[in-house]
Amino acid sequence: LHTTKYKCGSLIKISKALLISQNTVAKVIQTFNKDGSATISQRRPDHPWKLTSQQERLLVRWVEENPHLSSLQLKQKKVEKPLFCDTIRRSLQRNGMHGYLPRKKPLLKPMHRKDEDYWDSRLWSDETKITFWN
Repeated sequence: LHTTKYKCGSLIKISKALLISQNTVAKVIQTFNKDGSATISQRRPDHPWKLTSQQERLLVRWVEENPHLSSLQLKQKKVEKPLFCDTIRRSLQRNGMHGYLPRKKPLLKPMHRKDEDYWDSRLWSDETKITFWN
């Protein structure tokens, strides 16, 4: 990395060439100048996810089958381990399912159907057919 500094020029060019942040490049050069050797510290692994990909797909399948389910109801269905509602919501969001409920279609009452039939039987003046004779 120390030799690439002289070949490329600035920190920006080095970071773009090596696909690492400018801050990392600056720290490596700084420690190299101070100690004589420097390495890029690898990213530490995060804690493992609570749900496996199979369990996430199962949650997605349940939500697709019944979109009215809440995260609490999904939690009660059990996915082999105890989970928080937030964990379920987060995993669904990762899979493109956000907190929207489908619209409830209003039921037609007999009075509404009667009104439709009434207006269907009426003849509208703009529906008359007019022909001109030559």
